[in-house]
Amino acid sequence: MNTKLKREIKTAVLGIYALLNAACTNVSEKKLEADWTGTDTIVLDTENTQLIARETAVDSVWYVKLESVEESFVGHVDQVLFGDSTILVVDTRIAKAIFRFDYQGRYLGRMSNLGNGPDEFLSLLGLAELPNGTFALFDPRRQRICIFDESGNMVSSIECPMYAKSVQFIDDETIVFDVFNFRNKDTETVGGHASYLVRDNRMKELYKFGSTDFERDFSYTRHHNMYSYDGVVYCNVNFDDVIYEMGRDGVKAKYLLEIRPDGTANHLPVRTEKEYHSLWHRYNHFSGDFIELKDYTYFCASVVQPDFWQAHLLYSHRTRKPYIMINDFDDPMMSFFGIPESRFGDNCLVSWVSASNVISSVERMSEKTDDPRLRELVSGMSRDDNPVLFFYKVAF
Repeated sequence: MNTKLKREIKTAVLGIYALLNAACTNVSEKKLEADWTGTDTIVLDTENTQLIARETAVDSVWYVKLESVEESFVGHVDQVLFGDSTILVVDTRIAKAIFRFDYQGRYLGRMSNLGNGPDEFLSLLGLAELPNGTFALFDPRRQRICIFDESGNMVSSIECPMYAKSVQFIDDETIVFDVFNFRNKDTETVGGHASYLVRDNRMKELYKFGSTDFERDFSYTRHHNMYSYDGVVYCNVNFDDVIYEMGRDGVKAKYLLEIRPDGTANHLPVRTEKEYHSLWHRYNHFSGDFIELKDYTYFCASVVQPDFWQAHLLYSHRTRKPYIMINDFDDPMMSFFGIPESRFGDNCLVSWVSASNVISSVERMSEKTDDPRLRELVSGMSRDDNPVLFFYKVAF
């Protein structure tokens, strides 16, 4: 039985089950099933998928050294977003601030308005970019979304009396809340709790999507929980191996990632941390690391058999084939490629590397090669400086 037919049968059975249960419950059910029409199945076979050198897959690489002055110190990079003339670096853990740099890395200022004032926030979970070019800061402690321009000026706010991990905007009036493992009346559905909740900017519920049915003390960290490009919000539900597109009127299954051999089954029945760690140390798996580009799609999967390693996968929209990127070390600048944090422009992946790691890597590589680019990279740099952003333009 092929994968598509299995999915169709599963969706039909779940739909019948939900209808039967809805008849005997008072829970308001607006949870949607995804549309599987036209879904791309991408097979990652760790033994047979075609390999491609990073030097072949990446057309060019450049970097931005973020200026290091006392007021610009970034403790940890949680997000990187790009405005027309500004790079926004979000640190939710240490500085609890949003830093602004230009595209030469010069420090422009920071947003760290902690407090109860009209232009202040009590908590910072990250930023979301709106299609109109502004940025949204979700402040769950004050239960509101603050809208800022790229200069850091607050232009409006939206009251949202609910708790969530983060938000993204489908359009200027449609908001997706990541309510993964938040169990309250806003997320309750028949048979469990929703993973995502879609509302308009007046907080009218449009629909729910995904399901969460874990024990309360379960802790699971996703690298990319939800993200958006060009008005499309992408998500990955729990332990599923599917990337979904969320729109105002519904959800489409965009990609199904099949990992072979020894890959985990779709949507694993994991309820406890013990089950999670047991499965994740025995099977190859996809944990949601994904970036959609104009002409390519990037995935990262964890391969545990026979040895643990990260498979960086590029899927070409033109050839409709996947490629595993490998580093043949001909170009030392490719050595800084890690799991990308964000996308820049049409086909550019962005990673960040701490100054300490940059210097250590250059010291090791300098023993084998005398590359002037490496000397320029670390010129004037100390180990306590701000991170370096590396840009990798994909083209092959």
